[in-house]
Amino acid sequence: MPTKRNYLIKVIDAKIVDIKRALEAKGIKLESIYEMYKETQEPEKVAAPDASAPPGGATGSVEAGHDKTPAPKTAATPEG
Repeated sequence: MPTKRNYLIKVIDAKIVDIKRALEAKGIKLESIYEMYKETQEPEKVAAPDASAPPGGATGSVEAGHDKTPAPKTAATPEG
C-alpha cells in the first residue's frame, strides 16, 4: 500500500506549476500543492570584515559541531 507523505518546502522564485513539473518529471506522484505563505526577500547586505576579529575569522563560536572555546581549568590534585 502506498504511503502518503506531507512535506513543507521553501523555494525562491519558483511557481507552483514549476514545482509540479519538476516532481512529476522525476516520477513523483503529486496529490496537491498549497502555498502557505509568501514573503518578499530583501537583497542581502555584505558586511565589511571586523578589524578587531582574529585572523582567519575565528570568533570562538561553535562552527560545524566544533566548540572553539577553551576547556575550563581544573584544580590539580596531588598524586600519591
